[in-house]
Amino acid sequence: MRRGSWLLPALLMALSLGCHTLMIPVARAFGAPAESELRPRRAALERLQAQRGETRMRVYMLLDPTGHQPAVEGSARFVASRLQEAGWPQVRSVHAVPPVPAAELGHNQLRYHEGRASTYSAWLKAAPADGEWVLILEAIRGAEGYAALHIYVLDPSGQLAYSRLFNSHHLGKPGPAHPQEACRLLVQAFLKDLERPPQAVWPPDGIG
Repeated sequence: MRRGSWLLPALLMALSLGCHTLMIPVARAFGAPAESELRPRRAALERLQAQRGETRMRVYMLLDPTGHQPAVEGSARFVASRLQEAGWPQVRSVHAVPPVPAAELGHNQLRYHEGRASTYSAWLKAAPADGEWVLILEAIRGAEGYAALHIYVLDPSGQLAYSRLFNSHHLGKPGPAHPQEACRLLVQAFLKDLERPPQAVWPPDGIG
């Protein structure tokens, strides 16, 4: 057995059984955030939940973080309209993508996802968002539809408040074929998770 190949199956099995606390060491080894990172994420998410419809937010175009596909035209408008319909009137779309470098996915999606979150956070800390929260969506195509989807929500200072990843374990095969389908799935996950306590979204193992 290849070294470390047991980690992902063990992690997924334990999470399916709700054994978050028991899986903290495995999750950390796989790239999950430490408690020192989780505390400010929970606090930022709590602020977002409290503000809800008063939140000013800008939404960027659905992008391929590996840089192999162009950003999807109309995707930011689609996501912004879905959020507006859900009671977020101060959300606006941006016809652009965040100015950060692309990066190859590699073999550890969780570590990659956390790395992208850190990259977006550093960008916003260097260029604060003028009072606006920021929502970023990523999608990576596989042989059969989208194989990986990511969402990140950061406060105006660059603090990550929410993120989530999807892969073939969640999406099945084939994955979503159309960008709107991918966007809809990510927005639905975000809105659903906003109804959960921050401690549930960001449990001790960092994988909610």
